[in-house]
Amino acid sequence: MFLDVRCTARHLARAGSLAASLAAALILIPGCSDDSGGAPDAAPPDAAPPDAYAGDGIPPTVEVAFPPPSSLTDAPTITLRGSAEDVDAIAAIRINGVDVTTNDGFATWTATVTLSHGDNTIAIESEDEYGAVDTAAATVHVELSANWIDSPSAVAADPANNRALVFDFQLDALLSVDLTTGERVVISDDVTGNGPRLERPIALVLDPASGNVLGLDVDAGRFFSIDLSSGDRTEIAGPDVATGPEFVSPRALALDTVSNRALIIDVDTGQNPAAATLYSVALDTGARTVIADGTTGGGDDLVSPQALAFDPGDGTAGTERALVADVDAGVATLYSVDLTSGDRTPIAVGNNDTPPFSNPTALVVDTRESPATKVFLLEDGSGTGEGILSVDLSDGTRTFVSQDTVSTGQDFSVPVALALEIDPNDAANSRLLVTDSGLDEVLSVDLSDGARTVLTAVALGVGPELGAPRDMLYDAPTNRVIIVDQQDDDLIGVDLNTSARMLLAAGDGDPSFGAPVTLSYDFYLGLAVQAISPNAVVVVDTTRQVLYSVNLSTGALTVLSGAARGEGPAFTEPMGVAFDPGDAGNSVPSRFLVVDKTNDALYAVDPATGNRSVVSDGATGTGDPLDDPVAVMLEMGPSGRTGRALVLTFDPGALIAVDLVSGDRTVLSSATVGSGVELIDEPFSMVTEFEPGASNGSYVPTGSIIVTQRSNNVMLAIRLEDGRRTPLYDSQPNGKGPPFDTPRAIWQIPENNTMLVVDEGHDAVLMLDRETDQRVVVSR
Repeated sequence: MFLDVRCTARHLARAGSLAASLAAALILIPGCSDDSGGAPDAAPPDAAPPDAYAGDGIPPTVEVAFPPPSSLTDAPTITLRGSAEDVDAIAAIRINGVDVTTNDGFATWTATVTLSHGDNTIAIESEDEYGAVDTAAATVHVELSANWIDSPSAVAADPANNRALVFDFQLDALLSVDLTTGERVVISDDVTGNGPRLERPIALVLDPASGNVLGLDVDAGRFFSIDLSSGDRTEIAGPDVATGPEFVSPRALALDTVSNRALIIDVDTGQNPAAATLYSVALDTGARTVIADGTTGGGDDLVSPQALAFDPGDGTAGTERALVADVDAGVATLYSVDLTSGDRTPIAVGNNDTPPFSNPTALVVDTRESPATKVFLLEDGSGTGEGILSVDLSDGTRTFVSQDTVSTGQDFSVPVALALEIDPNDAANSRLLVTDSGLDEVLSVDLSDGARTVLTAVALGVGPELGAPRDMLYDAPTNRVIIVDQQDDDLIGVDLNTSARMLLAAGDGDPSFGAPVTLSYDFYLGLAVQAISPNAVVVVDTTRQVLYSVNLSTGALTVLSGAARGEGPAFTEPMGVAFDPGDAGNSVPSRFLVVDKTNDALYAVDPATGNRSVVSDGATGTGDPLDDPVAVMLEMGPSGRTGRALVLTFDPGALIAVDLVSGDRTVLSSATVGSGVELIDEPFSMVTEFEPGASNGSYVPTGSIIVTQRSNNVMLAIRLEDGRRTPLYDSQPNGKGPPFDTPRAIWQIPENNTMLVVDEGHDAVLMLDRETDQRVVVSR
């Protein structure tokens, strides 16, 4: 019996590769049909067979390594990075209709996208060689909010253009803030506008006659104008222009609209006691004339004036005056200053009536009435807290316009400047504008009820705010971050898919948090990708001097170790914690490792009993002492646990390895060990640097750790073999996203080569792409 291979070729094409090759060779043999007795197929010779393979019909799958699904940036572009897979060959990956860049057949790819202000939805399209297409194989949302305010120092209202004008002395810039959208635009800085650079601008007014901003620069000792169209800066009075006494440290500025001149307060801190002068400065020539000082005018000397305002009276010469808030020996006083004689007359003394004021930072006359009957005083830290007072100009009585504990909305943090925005169509609908250097925001204050609204909010995600984040863990299975935050002493979860924040444990329960500082898993991660989401985490509370276990489902706190549980040396100032799985071969049980900053010690805590024992301190182990230890983690080698802990010390800054059996200490990097940049300026936290291992889902330590430090906001890589320190990332803007402010905690995600950063300055979680150096906010 013979087999007609011509008639079986099509069936062989469905078999393995050898059969498929044979089928391909025979497919054109005439006379082959689907049955043994039928006529030959009549298909055109150039057409594919009806049952030839045409793909599985499933388009390529796409994963985005960076950015995360929801993020925020201040950069005009963002580079997406990801991967794609398909059983068939991939024909294209497109973003907004444009092909991405790849060097390996789309196994990895990148694409740079230009962003628009506000939300940008970026859909990624995939297509295989057979035409199977998914127009939304992956989607990410990136919000663009440019020109973040860093340290606002002064504000003026420009209602005609629906904007506020804000000086930022960290950015050395003048910004425009849209009062409807909060969008910020740079008007003048080092690259926008010509003229003398802004060194530390601290006060400004809007001159209605010229349409320019008039400003003070305390470091340069300069009074200047800024053209709002070009950003050009022109010195009016200072070291290079005009006549009269030179400024020493100009502090406050007001515009005398009656006499068309500037009023400037200058303080000579070199004298003892400090001496203050109120000057008149001509706007056309810059000539300076003393109005009031220690020898000009009667009344109390101005010692440390904090704020200045101009009261136009009824708008005619002789009825105008200056208002000055001064602090002398801890007592704040609001003075009226006669602009002809320089005489100073007290209007209100901060401690002789209620509500008191002790640190006035700004004054604004309520010019909705003529003559004015009251002045608004911005208070930072009086006996009743931050707030805005209305002070009667006739008798000095005052009431709160807005106060944290009474009015609703965003609480003040460090309120520094104040402006009155008068509605040109309805004066009763006017409001106050406040710059807050603690929040780095501009707030709107409703004059009817004191309600406060953030105008410039750079926010992402809903839920409880991050106010003082200290440490974090990354929970890979749920793609969330778990954060301890000291603003309200809470444990907060952040969903990295949506940026939403949720309360995991409140700080006001029983027992409660006092000052949670660090946290740890209660299991060993080792070198593998985390597969199980935790039921609980362990939190160190410095104030309560305890180690808590926190149930992530219920939020319940249970004391693991402290005065009420466990025996052994007492915690004094516990700071860092890490889980140690132990070493059965050396009879080392599983335990928690805790460093105590005051006791200069590393302790072991038994999870079952809470008992504490010394691993290393001044009497246990040899080597340099643990001076002010602030962080601890297990040292990881190619096989996992090495038998040593790594400890960061604060004073002096050092990285020390501690043998977990003997307690012996070895300095790995310090001012005298290791080369490179200086170590360590107020170190906060550290993490082992990993890279993907040979097998899927495994990590391999690189031999370095990454350390965050506070004062210069630099992340360092420290090589463990020789202590060499290499700077990785700093706080300088680089056009690739928001710069770090005060990075407190970090977590590396090796599988996509990104890093999560908890930043106390931004009160946010950021993600860093280590391949492109881009940064985005994940939640704020």
